Amino acid sequence: MVAVKIGVRRVHVGLANLDGHMKAKEVTPLVSHDPKKVVDQVRELVARLLAQCTPQEVIGMGICCPGIIDTKKGEVIKAVNLHWHHVPLRQMFSLHFPWPVFVENSMDTGALGEKWFGSGKDVQDLLYISLGNGIGAGIISHGELLEGYQHAAGEFGHTSIDLDGLLCPCGNRGCVELYASAPAIVRRACAYLEKGGETRIREVWDEGSEELTCEVIDKAARLGDPFALKLWQETGELLGRAIANLVNLLDPEIVVIGGGLSLAHPILLDTIAAVIWDTTASLHERKVEVRRAFFGRDSGLVGAAVLTIERIFA
Repeated sequence: MVAVKIGVRRVHVGLANLDGHMKAKEVTPLVSHDPKKVVDQVRELVARLLAQCTPQEVIGMGICCPGIIDTKKGEVIKAVNLHWHHVPLRQMFSLHFPWPVFVENSMDTGALGEKWFGSGKDVQDLLYISLGNGIGAGIISHGELLEGYQHAAGEFGHTSIDLDGLLCPCGNRGCVELYASAPAIVRRACAYLEKGGETRIREVWDEGSEELTCEVIDKAARLGDPFALKLWQETGELLGRAIANLVNLLDPEIVVIGGGLSLAHPILLDTIAAVIWDTTASLHERKVEVRRAFFGRDSGLVGAAVLTIERIFA
């Protein structure tokens, strides 16, 4: 199968077999948010991968991206961070590829990837949280993906934690994504640096040649930098409280944390787990287990391959 994950900043393309193993993969910066240019970029990447590693047979193409997706039509109804509205993604890709094309929200494919082949393959009820440039949730209930009546289930990043807070591109104020996503963490670090705060971030950041990223902040945290560690801990506390609301609402057996930030210093995941338990213990007799995603930032890409398997063989 061909698997494609379209992110806000990067596009991931892979060739997977029926057990979810990626035989080949490429990740490149997204050249544009214009849908036509995105399709052209993916076409080039797929052609390059097929030339390097020709599979015996391609049975389908699974595509995931952020936003609200009408999976039957293969249409992106709205993707706030990509500035997409009613983009007929399946139709656009089907014009260029001979295989069946399936489109799904990247949080939902993340949940599918972890349920089929990753950290959630031993459970029937799981909550998948993706932490990166955006924040979202994929929900597996009784072994089935929960999409919602208007395909909007799992828009966790756009739930408000501060009614008088920052204005979000989605139109709401105080959304989780504005305080705990990768861009939000970088903004907090930049503000601290501009004030002249003491931190080892400066030691590991080549300010002249690269932008500040969460990877740089994480390097400082692993060197024991107090500010970087505090930043991860405070982010974990915020996320733990927000995720605890979902745990109380959905009663999952496990919570799986994925996305690029799942690879950060262990203090982030440990704090999330501790706060979830402290917040939900009065309602849950058994401790809700928090696991790191087996596929890390690739859960959605693996899930895009699963999408093809489900739609063709289910």
